[in-house]
Amino acid sequence: MQIKVRVVTNAKKERVLKVREHLSRESETTRDNSYQYKVYVSAPPEKGRANERLISLLSTYFKIRKNSISIISGLKSKEKIVEILS
Repeated sequence: MQIKVRVVTNAKKERVLKVREHLSRESETTRDNSYQYKVYVSAPPEKGRANERLISLLSTYFKIRKNSISIISGLKSKEKIVEILS
C-alpha cells in the first residue's frame, strides 16, 4: 500500500493524522485508493532524522515493523510517498 504523507518537523507533540484529500479533476478520474496523512515529528529536518522519526511513528501507528516501511519519493521534501508492506 502506498500513502501520501505531509511531514511537519520540529513539532512539540508527535502525532499521525489521517486527513481528507481534496479531489482534483485528475484524481477524480484515477481514484487511486491512497490516503493522505499529516505526521508531526519532533526531529529537525537534518541528516535524515525527521525521516527516521517518520518511519518510527508510522510503524507504531500501523502496528508493523519499521523495515516494512520505506520512503519511495520525497526524501528531502515535506511531501512524501511512503510504501507500507504488510
